[in-house]
Amino acid sequence: MTGRRPVVVTGVGLVTAVGTGVDAWRNLIAGRSGIHPVTSFATGQYPVHIGGEIAAFSAPPGMNGGGRATALAIAAARLALDDAGVSARDVDPHRAAVMLGTTSGEPSFVERLEDSRAAGGPSDGASRDLAINYPSHGIPARVAEDAGFHGPALTIPTACAAGNHAVAAAIDLLRAGRADVVLAGGTVAAGFRGKAWCRARGRRCSSSNRRSAPNGAVRASTPRLPVTDCRATRFT
Repeated sequence: MTGRRPVVVTGVGLVTAVGTGVDAWRNLIAGRSGIHPVTSFATGQYPVHIGGEIAAFSAPPGMNGGGRATALAIAAARLALDDAGVSARDVDPHRAAVMLGTTSGEPSFVERLEDSRAAGGPSDGASRDLAINYPSHGIPARVAEDAGFHGPALTIPTACAAGNHAVAAAIDLLRAGRADVVLAGGTVAAGFRGKAWCRARGRRCSSSNRRSAPNGAVRASTPRLPVTDCRATRFT
């Protein structure tokens, strides 16, 4: 355990249903919920009408391709780099990497193809967009391109644990001496139809500003985390 290269978190970028940037972390440790009625599309045909939606989000300017999950990742990456005071000019770009976890990549392109086929319309355009934008490896590649990083850009597609696994992979990469700086985290823009199984546990969900329990009940309070800031966290 001795002699291992220390790894330090120097910047944080968050784009979440409970807020953006440092505000998201403060809201999280205060126990605030991001579960509200979904507003970005009509939910009448679905059994669940609430979710952890990131409201009023627009793709960051200058984004080159991809969908909502890519946009969220690029926005968060820019926040993290700004928080850390790091740019591609400050590091060797060939030793700057991206480790990104995702659950489902860009499901909106799958839904577009399904809609086109269900309506009996042409699907060539939707199929082309799906082939270009759906593969999850495109997300870290576009994040790396946006940041000016030319080192490894890898996807960790391990579902709900993907973001944590990406951070662990970043630590390993740094300790192995293969990179000097790594953007690490997770992104997801889950399609509502793909989550229709929520009806089994969401019929009694409350839309109030409280955390939903797995069985559909609501917990009125959440434990406060004994952490005030995740920056400068050391992994030893």
